[in-house]
Amino acid sequence: IYYINQRTVLLNDTLVNNLKYGTDYSDQDVLDFLRHYQLTHVFEQEGDWLQRPIEINGSNLSMGMQKVIYLVRGILKEDVDVYIFDEPLTSIDPSTRKSVLEMIKNETKGNHGPFK
Repeated sequence: IYYINQRTVLLNDTLVNNLKYGTDYSDQDVLDFLRHYQLTHVFEQEGDWLQRPIEINGSNLSMGMQKVIYLVRGILKEDVDVYIFDEPLTSIDPSTRKSVLEMIKNETKGNHGPFK
């Protein structure tokens, strides 16, 4: 069972390390996952945006960006049979909600999504 709450700890580290925290996924795996669900636009900026520094608890990110990190991090966890989401769409803009809902629906369907 994995609980994804509304607010979790973000590390003072890179974006990619925050996304893959607690998993064995490579940076490329995370990038492929974000591309698959059309979520790269949430984080993209000039340069190597996956290496973007994240301040403690994501203080340099919008609430929507923080929420997407929590959700992707949770979905990427392996060996999860049951997910519990606490208001997963709060603070996420309408254009991103569709992608997030697709990710949740596909990746929690019996853990048989393309990245499980």
